[in-house]
Amino acid sequence: MTSDFNEGLTIYRQIALTIEDSILEGILKPEERLSSLRESAVEMEVNINTIMKAYHLLESENILIKKRGLGFFVSPDSIDIIQQKRRKVFFQQTLPNISKTMKLLGIQVDELIHSLKKEP
Repeated sequence: MTSDFNEGLTIYRQIALTIEDSILEGILKPEERLSSLRESAVEMEVNINTIMKAYHLLESENILIKKRGLGFFVSPDSIDIIQQKRRKVFFQQTLPNISKTMKLLGIQVDELIHSLKKEP
């Protein structure tokens, strides 16, 4: 994981999103153990409390499971949970913005569909 953070979101939320991306991309697998809080803090050059907040956020969303004395693990249901959460954001936030932009630029739906079909 990288320590390239932007100013749009808090660092712990950016770390949580990076972990989610790693799960969706198959880099982190269901039931796989994550790096310890300390290891992750050193790797990402952030305070250990920042990592703890990210891990606890994902635990509260059932994306991570904390096993006492063993650390944090990727939940078996993590992929479904993340996809469901991101679909909701897509349809409630992203798609309306795309629709507005299309109207402003005069882009027709069939033009968008044609363009999407060309993408790999």
